[in-house]
Amino acid sequence: LERIEQKMVQNQHQETPEFKAIQQKLESLQPPTPPIPKTPKLPGL
Repeated sequence: LERIEQKMVQNQHQETPEFKAIQQKLESLQPPTPPIPKTPKLPGL
């Protein structure tokens, strides 16, 4: 369990700066919207 927790913490630290950068880019292009990993409007993707 300790190893899994350490991996989760490391993943969070690695994803946070990139996630914030992506949010800033999305906000600059479009109005603020909830983060959606996959667009439900495109079933092909």
